[in-house]
Amino acid sequence: MERTSSLLLIVLLFVAGCKSSENLAMKQGKASRLMLPDHAAAQYRLLTSADPYQVGNIIVWDQQSPACILMRPDGSFLETHGVSVSEGHWYLNRPHTFMAMSYQTQYDQPASPQSQEMEFRIRLDEYGGDTLRLAKQGRHGWVVYTYLKDPKEVIN
Repeated sequence: MERTSSLLLIVLLFVAGCKSSENLAMKQGKASRLMLPDHAAAQYRLLTSADPYQVGNIIVWDQQSPACILMRPDGSFLETHGVSVSEGHWYLNRPHTFMAMSYQTQYDQPASPQSQEMEFRIRLDEYGGDTLRLAKQGRHGWVVYTYLKDPKEVIN
């Protein structure tokens, strides 16, 4: 019995050691200091996106109906696209190379259970300054979204 318990303990420790730190969330305070170095909410306006499916063409977003994201130090976010609003929480993985966004509402509707899952699918290419560059895996490669800090209008 004691040998079985020891073997089980060794197996459990091995499995725990094999778990990738890339899929573990960083504590929110540390994540906020990395993403928001001035410890204040930051609002970014979507400027361009580049999609490999569109042969890498850069798409300049319509500034009359802008897409914005407000990232708060408490880990919550608010996205607007025209009049549509989405809300949820953001997380960084431990090596702070990927971000997860868990939605509570999407486009003014309660989010689907899949949208509420915390999966690190958004690659962080640039953050912590005036530019926020996120890449999301698309059908034909990484779609890169470039946001610029927008200090003029702060959405609630």
